[in-house]
Parts: sequence; structure tokens; C-alpha cells
Amino acid sequence: MKSNILIIGAGFAGVWSALSAARLLDQAQRADLSISVLAPQPELRIRPRFYEADVHGMKAPLGDLFEAVGIHFFPGNADSIDTEGRSVSYTDTHGQPQRIAYDRLILAAGSQVARPAVPGLAEHAFDVDQMESAMRLEQHLVDLAALPASPTRNTVVVCGGGFTGIETATEMPTRLRSILGADAALRVVVVDRGAQVGAALGEGITPSIVAACEQAGVEWLAGASVVAVDAAGVTLDNGEHIASNTVIWTVGVKASPLTAHVAGERDTFGRLKVDGHLKVLGQELSLIHISEPTRPERISY
Repeated sequence: MKSNILIIGAGFAGVWSALSAARLLDQAQRADLSISVLAPQPELRIRPRFYEADVHGMKAPLGDLFEAVGIHFFPGNADSIDTEGRSVSYTDTHGQPQRIAYDRLILAAGSQVARPAVPGLAEHAFDVDQMESAMRLEQHLVDLAALPASPTRNTVVVCGGGFTGIETATEMPTRLRSILGADAALRVVVVDRGAQVGAALGEGITPSIVAACEQAGVEWLAGASVVAVDAAGVTLDNGEHIASNTVIWTVGVKASPLTAHVAGERDTFGRLKVDGHLKVLGQELSLIHISEPTRPERISY
């Protein structure tokens, strides 16, 4: 019976892990190992571009590619990992519980946007973390055209000034003008607790961020935090309320909940600490955790 390399996740890290493993096995002429990928759908979603319009098309099919190189795909959502029994429990596309065994496991389930206990955040804020949530935002923006013109309708508040926040904010003016009209009086505001524009990304890139925001017409409120979100906007820590029908949350990420099923050291984001071969510290060679995209050559079996 073949040993199974199981990869959870079909994002960039998961796909490159699977293809790299297939290449290495082919080069070594190994026929005693199989490669399996467990993910909700057989498609690579271009997550770094979910802030753009027409997000539904930002994906690439994987079925034919995986079949061509002998990778087995299992559609479903991973629920838990049993590191002692070396198996993963998941729910298939029919809602039925299933289990798949592994000899080597690569956890490449990715991160999730962090949603702290800010009042009103869950009910009223959008995000571009997953394709489904980005599509909800896109539909919301289209629906704004049916509302009477007002500063509230025409204002977008982006919470967080990291890469995702900057990319989202600088894209908003163009997207809104295509929906509301070229002459619409728009306001796009980035609220970030950093002391200056792009503080979290280092001083070297700050001039470029400032220039891009000025050109796009994006305003920054540095040194500020959102303490509440409601249907009409956000409240800042200084008591100011910004009226807006569109609040987009991009403040930080956290590791996949699946990491909680694996014993090991973690950082403040919940990511498992690994060695130079991405092996989880404290685990046998059977478990590798990829929290960020990495070079395929560094993956070890």
C-alpha cells in the first residue's frame, strides 16, 4: 500500500507543495508514494487580488492539472487533525463526515482575517479575505447606485493600513466611479493606528504609499482605531463618527483554526513554529506547516 502525502489547502502554498512533491517523486522514480489534496473546491483562487472588481473570475481550475501529474483531489472542508492517528476528518460536498489517512501532512490552509470583538463589526463590516466575502462586497458596491447620493453613500472606510488595506483603498475610487458616475463626490478613508502612513510596512516604502494615495484621492487617519461599527459608519477611539455605508475590515490575520489541533509552539497570530524544513517543532517529520508561500525546493519529506 502506498504511503500518502496529504496537503490541506489548494492555495498558492498548497498547489506548489503538491506540484513540487509530484516533480520530486518523478525525478526520484518513486512509485511508493501518493499525493492527495483536500480543499473545498478544485481551483486556485487568486486571493491577493480579491480587492479588485469582477472577483468571481479570479480563479484557475486545478482538476486537469492535478490529474495530469497524478495528484488525487478530495473536495471538502477539513474539520480536525488527529496527529496521533495520522488522519484528517473532513466534511465532503454532500455534507457527510469523512476521514482520510496520511503518512506525511502539509498544513497549507492559509490564514483568516482577524475579527476582534469590536461592537457591530460582524454585522456591518465587509472584508476581502475570501472570494465569497469579496463577492458580497462587490454586490454591495453595485447596490449603492440605487441609493440617493449622499456623503454617507459615497464614503468608504477601510480599517487597517497594511498591504490589503492600501490595495483595497486605492482601488475603491475607480470602482466607485464606475458604479456611481465619474462626477460622484467620493471619500475613501484609511483608518490605521500606526503613527504615520504605512507605518507597519517600514519607512522605505512610505513615500510610494503617500504618492499612490494622493494620486487616487485616498485620505489617511493615522494614529486612530475603530472602536465600533454600525449601519451608518464607524466610531473612532477619539469619539469621532465617520458616516459611511461601506466599512471594509483589513486589520490583521490569524492562523487557520486547524492549527489548534496540532501540539506545538505558536506565535501571536496562532501560526505553528517550524524548523528550516517547515517541520512543526515538537512533531515528528510527519507534519509540515506552511503559513506563508514558500519556495517548493524547501519542502522536505
